[in-house]
Amino acid sequence: MPQTVERAERWRVPTHLDTPDGIGPATARQLALVAGAGMYLGPVLGWLVGPVGAHLGIAVPFVSPDLTVGQAAAMALPVAVSLPFAFSGEPPLEHGLTAFAQYRGRPRLLGGNQATALAGIKATTGTVVHASGGPALRAVWEMPSINTRLADTQLLAVLRERYAEFLNAIDFPFQVVVRSTPVDMDALLSNIEQWADPKADRLVDWLRTQLTARGLVERRRMLAVAAEDEQQLEERVEAIEQGLSGLDLAGRRVGSGDSAELGEVLQAGWTRREYKSGKPIGAQVVEVKPDALRTDGLWQSAIVMAGWPHAVGDDWLRRLVAGPLPLDVVWHVKPVSNEDAQKALNDRLKKWETTAPSIARKIAIEDAHNLTEALERGTERVWDVDTLVLVRASTEKEVGALVRKAKRMLAEQGARGASMPWEQAAAVASCQPLADNRLTRRSRRVDTSCVARTYPFGAAELILEGGVPIGETREGARPVVWTPYRRPIIPTPHLAIFGPPGSGKGVFVKVSYSRLYLARILQEIDVIDQDGEHATGEYGRFAEYLGGVVRYIKTLDDVDRYTREARPSVVVWNLAQLPVLSRPTAFVKIKAHRWKRARGGAIRSALIVDECWTFLRNQASADEMETVVRMGRHVKVSGVFMTQRGSDCLQSEQGQVILSSASSQWFGMLSPTELNAISGPLELSAATQSAIRRFRQGDGLLIAGPYQVAMRAMPIPDELEMAQTDYEIEDTFEGGETALEPLSVNGVAVAVVDG
Repeated sequence: MPQTVERAERWRVPTHLDTPDGIGPATARQLALVAGAGMYLGPVLGWLVGPVGAHLGIAVPFVSPDLTVGQAAAMALPVAVSLPFAFSGEPPLEHGLTAFAQYRGRPRLLGGNQATALAGIKATTGTVVHASGGPALRAVWEMPSINTRLADTQLLAVLRERYAEFLNAIDFPFQVVVRSTPVDMDALLSNIEQWADPKADRLVDWLRTQLTARGLVERRRMLAVAAEDEQQLEERVEAIEQGLSGLDLAGRRVGSGDSAELGEVLQAGWTRREYKSGKPIGAQVVEVKPDALRTDGLWQSAIVMAGWPHAVGDDWLRRLVAGPLPLDVVWHVKPVSNEDAQKALNDRLKKWETTAPSIARKIAIEDAHNLTEALERGTERVWDVDTLVLVRASTEKEVGALVRKAKRMLAEQGARGASMPWEQAAAVASCQPLADNRLTRRSRRVDTSCVARTYPFGAAELILEGGVPIGETREGARPVVWTPYRRPIIPTPHLAIFGPPGSGKGVFVKVSYSRLYLARILQEIDVIDQDGEHATGEYGRFAEYLGGVVRYIKTLDDVDRYTREARPSVVVWNLAQLPVLSRPTAFVKIKAHRWKRARGGAIRSALIVDECWTFLRNQASADEMETVVRMGRHVKVSGVFMTQRGSDCLQSEQGQVILSSASSQWFGMLSPTELNAISGPLELSAATQSAIRRFRQGDGLLIAGPYQVAMRAMPIPDELEMAQTDYEIEDTFEGGETALEPLSVNGVAVAVVDG
């Protein structure tokens, strides 16, 4: 029997909410303008003109007993002028004329205070923005994402209903921003090319081939609210955070961990210049053009979604909010009172029920009745929504091309994108995460179900600026670009790895951290290896690949001796021959060595701990592991904690600290029992659990700060040979030294660093 394909529900957009009032086929505005011009203004002008030209033999009360051609022309003139205004659509013609007049009347090259005034920011204090116009205070959250590409129809419905509940509980305007930043890999590839080593050249060639024209974009999702005073801000912040807890999305107040973060986020919307604390936020020079702005050399242009599709499905704007183009997508969402919405619906119903029957009228009446009932029950609300798309580029030509692509993408979804000539200053300002909508007559009125299906927190990829390509997504084969050093998005540089033997966790760590090292994001790596099955341990080939060494530790004196000697940048400490009871003490010594070499954060380094649970059973080593987690970011040490079962870590206080503080986490295929054991303590969402249950060997779910993606590491042949441990023939290290030549830069060996 053929399988039944489940079809996702599509929701009809209540376009009748935007239908203007009218009488018969004419709208109230059309009647008012045309009739007003013909019945009032026209006769007055005809009377003022007086008899001009031939007489027509027509008597017009209050104008002339015998109308002339000149008087008739004067009476017709207001009607002719009113027609373009009456039938101009939304926004009306006068809106465009006003925008044009303001554009012509204002300076088009802004500098100094004029340029920074456009940003509308007085100052930032901690997590609060002090605005110079509109409501005085603003709050901004950084939002996590959910990989909707992995969600089935049922899970998408759950996400939609949770978002709808969040919306129905909010009674004030808010804004959601999906900000996109193109990621350039040229500098990273150049760093790898500096290693005078054939395998580095092969890696660069492969990466360049994989990344060509892939459209690497880092995305940050933010939510913002405005308030008139501190009390109102406190109330709105509490309402938002209560709503986010129901969404299963732990939003983070921007600026809560770094006093400069809020300024950096706001500055990035206007210029590529680095933010300096205490300096005005905004561009130094702004050039205003009809269809774009140039802010400190960065071109920006915004368009508006002027028309919604007839019907929308779950996550219907996914291609814009999680696609390959660097597009910012912005929603200003403002609630409409139920009384106003119900009055408008009742007026529409009275009109439709007295007009000629048709299928369109029947469906409109049915939808209006359903919405009226839902409003009364509280399951739906009505919203005025401005949906904007902002593009940025280095040239005006590139901006124009991106605008055309964005309009085409909207058209493919049945929506209509429109440019906003002469309004770009207000439009670009409205796209900043400040809940400051400076546009008028650009909103569309829709219900909660439509807004909920325009889900802004869906994502399908993980790309971090300053990271290295480490693999591809399972869905869509998009590059995964990651680094543990991407503050404040990634608060701590630590990585927790969970997966049984054969799940692929070793390949993930070796590929990721070897590339971080070759790209010079890391300067040193220490690995604690307890594998005694293979001649060089689990990480012998890893050390060999990077020009490092394996230190075989048989006694604690060996640790002391090796830490006093000169060493290469990559050292694997193999503890397999050390008595089990002595290994915690060895870890404590190696950690102290790593801390000393970090030189207070002068370099970036990594401490990789395989089978970390063995060190959590000893108080001294457990305390030192906790120190790595709590203090590692201050000295730029990336702790990597690997274990087959996360539940082992949950059995100790220090293990719980590791799991809760590691900003990056990788989950391989897990047994149902293990997944159930860690889901609650680690706050794994239903979407995350569902993805992990479908994993096979090599699949992993990488969570990095607010991002999560299902992926597979993509090693080149050199890396695969280095990372695999199911080999029968192994090269040994004579005396602990590498079997290959150390890596070098421009022909000069650099692997060995003075102790």
